[in-house]
Formats: sequence, structure tokens, C-alpha cells
Amino acid sequence: MLIRKVEYRGVWWLPEDPDREIGGILKFSPSEGVRLELAGALKGSVNVSEPFAPELIFGKIPEKGRVTLYRCLEVHRLVSAGETSDIIAGIAFLGAHIDPRHATFSSMTTEAVGLDLWANINWVEFPELQELLGRSFSVRFHRPDPLEAQLSDGTKVVLGVRVECPKISWLQREVKLRRNTFAKVNLPSTRPFEESLESLQAMLDLASLGILHPVTPSLIKGTIEENEGERNEVEILYQVSNQLPIDVSALNLYATLFTLEDIYNHFQDVICNWFDVRNRLKPVLTLYFATIRAPRMYVESHFLNIVHALEAYHRLTIGGYDLPDDEHQKRVDEIIDSAPPQWRQWLMNKLKNSNELSLRSRLMEVCDMFPSVTSRLIGNRGERKCFVSRIIDTRNYLTHHDTKLEKRTAQGIALFYLTEKLKVLVECCLLRELGFSNEWISERIGRARLDRMPKVR
Repeated sequence: MLIRKVEYRGVWWLPEDPDREIGGILKFSPSEGVRLELAGALKGSVNVSEPFAPELIFGKIPEKGRVTLYRCLEVHRLVSAGETSDIIAGIAFLGAHIDPRHATFSSMTTEAVGLDLWANINWVEFPELQELLGRSFSVRFHRPDPLEAQLSDGTKVVLGVRVECPKISWLQREVKLRRNTFAKVNLPSTRPFEESLESLQAMLDLASLGILHPVTPSLIKGTIEENEGERNEVEILYQVSNQLPIDVSALNLYATLFTLEDIYNHFQDVICNWFDVRNRLKPVLTLYFATIRAPRMYVESHFLNIVHALEAYHRLTIGGYDLPDDEHQKRVDEIIDSAPPQWRQWLMNKLKNSNELSLRSRLMEVCDMFPSVTSRLIGNRGERKCFVSRIIDTRNYLTHHDTKLEKRTAQGIALFYLTEKLKVLVECCLLRELGFSNEWISERIGRARLDRMPKVR
């Protein structure tokens, strides 16, 4: 489990030296990740000027059997009467000896609290209050059928629930049911770990966009193909991040962009659109989700990330140039010919990207894509021009530190709200890419974002 501490005792060795087994304790905690404390050293002598960083360490523990530690680094070694060493690892695979760099995984599954919130479909039928107060009553529950989507490359994406049934005891003091939502990707062929995890992360990111909070896994398991086609399930441990945990009580379903219920009848289309978006607009998603996953990031970094995300979105989806190629080339030739010969090469380098649209033009075009949203978010066209000018001045000041721009930039709380407005524009763009109509986007953005945003100009 990625959300609790675990500790296992076992023996450990390097794959290239299986006869040198060292006893030790494997520890994992969400805040510190994977750590191996050894009663000895896996390598007899090391050069102190070079780190001991084995790519793989194999082990065996009674509870899980075989274990693989990946991307390891020795961080401490004590040479005395009893030699000891400490090693940190990026990832631990419990249940197999594998090289995760090779095409090994055929499927991966994750569970997350955020998935439960995003896929919050009613699954329990409670009796009326009158019946609850009586001598006997019944509570009914059903397991919803899993939803499936088939991608163009053959990958199958599954969203379902795992229900933990009540435990039967001779002293029955309570009856408890628990639903855990899971996302699973069945891959068309075996793939390396990181590529497999990237497909699974796509579903967590979709839920993160939906609830406007980072969705981090509480459990990850993978199915691997071993010798002669034998399949084996492994549990995967790694430090997810230092993200703040989701405060379930603070989340309001009316403040979400969308939930599973909104796409339930179009699951196939939305999931295919989302995986396509991840391929086409990866820079946009990387910049946007960095702000979702790192709420403690400086507001200036939030702002720059979102401005870059909007610029990248326009470039990748709309594009365009200031002039047609032939007209631009004619303009450049005339400028170059008019310059002194000794400065022409320098001038050619300066004009290399001169036909690109300006950031101002790109931002104005994105604003014009969602007129009903931007009229509430920013104001009329004149106010939108002032809004874009302030973004450009702030961006240039933070990038180039031109003191002449300082008085025209947004700072402090004004910069925070400017950034939030830009995030709304990114979210509108992503919702549009998922297939939602402008009318739907306007209604949902209004409810989830604009109704809760102070009127700050």
C-alpha cells in the first residue's frame, strides 16, 4: 500500500552475484519511500569517490516471496566490528524478480481515494428513516458493472469497483461494507514498467482534472509475463510525492468540473479523446498538472506554468502565422537587403522566428474561443485586452526582470487571482478537447469556478 508504512525482513543480493546474500530490513513509508537497511554490504569493496548505485537488487521475504528493488543508491556504510549499509531505492516490486526496463507488464491496476470521489455513483440503497428506527431493516448494495473503453492501439481501459464484504465473527459487533474504485489498463502487448505506468497515470490525471485536486494512488499492482507465458501479480511501492492529502470533507461535488456520472454514457468516446489529448498536448498537461500537484509552488511559478500551457495549447491546436509564407519571405528579404552587408547574418538570425504569432495574439484567440466564460471571468473585449496586456507585462517582468515593467505587473494576491483566471481558460480548453460543448463548459465552469471566484480586476 502506498499510503501506509510497511516493513519486511529478508535476504538480499545483486543479480550478478547471487551467492553473496546479506540479511536486511526493507522499509517503506509514503514520506520517505523505499529504504533497505543491511547487516553487511552487497559489494565488498567500493571506491569512495564513486557512488555504489546498482540498478537492481533482488531479495526474498517470507510475506511476499521474491522482491526486486529498482534504481538503488547506497547512502550510508559503516565499517566497524559489524559492517552495515543503507540503500535507498526508487521502486520496489513485491512478488517477482524482474528487470522493469524490459517489456514485462501486461496490465496495471490502481486504487485511489480521489477515484472514489470522482466515480461517486450511488451503490447502496438505505431504507426509509421509519424502517431504520424499527426492530429490523435491510440495506441493499450492488456491484456496478465495470466500464470499458478500447483504444486505437488495442489498449483496454477498465473502471470498476472492488467491494470488501462484511467479516463474519462469533461476536458480531459491526457490519462494514467498503467500496474501492479501481482503474485498470490491459495492454495489447507486454511493455516496460514506466510505459505501463504512464497509461495508468492517464486515468488518475483524468480524475484530477475532474475534481480539481491531485488524485494519487493508494495501491498499484501489475501483472507480469514470466517464463512460458506464466502470469504473476506484483505489488509496486514507491514514493508518490509530497502532495497534500485530499480532505474529503472539504470537497464539494458542485465544485467539480465533471465526474464519472457526466461521462457515463459516453465513456468510450471520452476515454479515447483523453488518451489522444495526452499524446497531442503532453506539454500542456505537464505544465497544468504541475500546478495541481504542487499547491505549495510559488505563485510566480504557477503563473508562468499556466501562461506557457496556454501558449503551447494554441501553438499545438490552432497554430497560424502572422503572414502567409511567401509574403513573410518577401518581407524578410526586403529587410535583409536593406541592411549593411556586415549585419545581414546577425539580422537573419534575429528574424528567424519573426512570422510566429505573438503571445498577445494567442491569448486573445483563446479568450475568444469561450465568449460566455470570458465575459463573466474578465469582462468585455476592451477589458480582455487590458487583461492580456497585464499577463504579458507580468510574464516579461518575471522572465526578463525589466524594472520598467514592475509597476504594470500583477503581484501578491492580484497575481494569484490572475493565475486562477488563466487556469480556468486552460480547463475550458481541456474540457473542449474531451468533447464537451461550449454551452456545457460555460454552465459547468460557471458553477465550479466562476461562482466561487472573488471579483478581482
